[in-house]
Amino acid sequence: MAVRIALVITAAAGFGLLRVDRPLAVGILLGGLGGIVAFWLLAIRVEKLASLPKNRLKLVSVRWTLMGTVIYALVICRAYFLDPWTYHGLVGAVGGIFIIRIVLVFLGATGLDLKHKDGRKNGEHR
Repeated sequence: MAVRIALVITAAAGFGLLRVDRPLAVGILLGGLGGIVAFWLLAIRVEKLASLPKNRLKLVSVRWTLMGTVIYALVICRAYFLDPWTYHGLVGAVGGIFIIRIVLVFLGATGLDLKHKDGRKNGEHR
């Protein structure tokens, strides 16, 4: 659910700003997609943490963190070259990277992604 919401927000912000400021819009799209990919790669591998022995846990978590950092670095580097004079692409990419994190905080605070014990989603009434 978080990935879908972040994709919608990223697309809406990126395509909405495309005619106003192209480097900013492309930066938001790059940053948003980079942040979503880094989060998704981490999220699909979290289940493996429970089955790992303690001596391998630290190595695996460092490797995943490094992988996300490399994705962020590539996105920020590419966004810098969109507009190296005014940094609009860079600002857009950094903002885009945070979209998934803001969505996660929103979902955590509101609980919209949780189901009740009787199978209803949050906000549904019988």
